[in-house]
Amino acid sequence: MDELSVISLEQAKNHLVVLNDTFYDAQITGIIKTAVGMVEQYTDYRLYKRDVVIPMVSCKQEIALFPISITGVLNNSIAQIYTTCQRTLSVIVECSTWRNSVINATVGYDDVTKIPHPLIGACYKIITYLFENKDAYDATIPYDVQVMINQLRRSASI
Repeated sequence: MDELSVISLEQAKNHLVVLNDTFYDAQITGIIKTAVGMVEQYTDYRLYKRDVVIPMVSCKQEIALFPISITGVLNNSIAQIYTTCQRTLSVIVECSTWRNSVINATVGYDDVTKIPHPLIGACYKIITYLFENKDAYDATIPYDVQVMINQLRRSASI
């Protein structure tokens, strides 16, 4: 899966009303990837399913990425015993051997229909904003989009 499984090129072109024009396809594809990445970074939600490796920085690691499934903790490629604790906005992973250890996890949605609607709406608004302001744009999420998705922002950080 990738960003185009969240919003396809065809869906974005329909939204931007450039239906039969292939001239902008590469640009729109890049804009989709940027929009999904901006929403993910701002909220800590992962909109499409993928495997990640997270370095452990202490014996008790808080991870805010959502949705997340911890698949293991490795130290120099050797499986370690670990525990997890699900919190409201994060998951806590504990492991006694944390130096040089990494957390293997699967993050993101495997079904686009399960993604909260404000996150998809935010992606579309950013796509529109970036497409219409090709030459001059601020590198931040527009204020109206922030208002739309602030309630979904996760406060913990990895």
